Amino acid sequence: MHANILFLVKEPIPVTLPPPRITNEDVCRLPVEPGPCNEAHPRWFYDAQTQNCLPFVFGGCGGNTNRFKSSELCLRFCAGVTATRPDRPIVNVPVTTSTAQPTQCPPSNCGEIRCPYGIEESFDTSGCSSCRCSNPCEVHSCPDGSRCAIDVTRTSQEGIRTEPVCRRVNKPGVCPAITGRFSSSAGDCETRCRDDADCRGDHKCCNNGCAMTCIPPENDLFVPATQADITIFMLRKHRRYFFHMQTTLKEGKGTDCSFLQQAFYLLK
Repeated sequence: MHANILFLVKEPIPVTLPPPRITNEDVCRLPVEPGPCNEAHPRWFYDAQTQNCLPFVFGGCGGNTNRFKSSELCLRFCAGVTATRPDRPIVNVPVTTSTAQPTQCPPSNCGEIRCPYGIEESFDTSGCSSCRCSNPCEVHSCPDGSRCAIDVTRTSQEGIRTEPVCRRVNKPGVCPAITGRFSSSAGDCETRCRDDADCRGDHKCCNNGCAMTCIPPENDLFVPATQADITIFMLRKHRRYFFHMQTTLKEGKGTDCSFLQQAFYLLK
């Protein structure tokens, strides 16, 4: 008589583990990633090697989360984050005889780092190499009232070309009054500048009703270099102002303007 033996086999219960928590340090240690697209958006990334926020050009898609709209946001998020310690410690062996062991270097980051403005490679006293993103403004000095900005141009022969330039922090002209065409309904609520130096040409960093962006000045007036009568029309809060003035150039003192007549009338 045979006994029936029943084996019970329990099916493995799948266990879903929560994704690892991403910290500020993880984000701030990511390499700069411009992305595969060809747009040109000024952004900032945190360089953990130098513990500083550097500008770069974001292509508009892809990339990673080490990307900030301003240096202030970048520093606020990543302040104090240092580079990841190497998996293997650096052993400095003094070379005193021909039988000394060679120095064991940590893995170099030069083959992995991606930078919009080029890479700078350096070697320590042991001959170990490390790379960091170059900053064209680092050694470019500007006079008072201006600061360095990176001008990005695209040519058919060279592709994207970057050049450090000095731009005035406060350019001539005034920001346009906030009207319907510059309000949040325009869909441009992305901060693109901190001051006028972030804007190309004569554009100024102005509030469009939703964010700070580069806008042409409302009154970029040309003043003649000799004595003359000029008439100026300016739009202020839906009123068109009329100015009639006389300008006189004074040697070494700039231009002196005296109003002859001023009035305003409402737009029809």
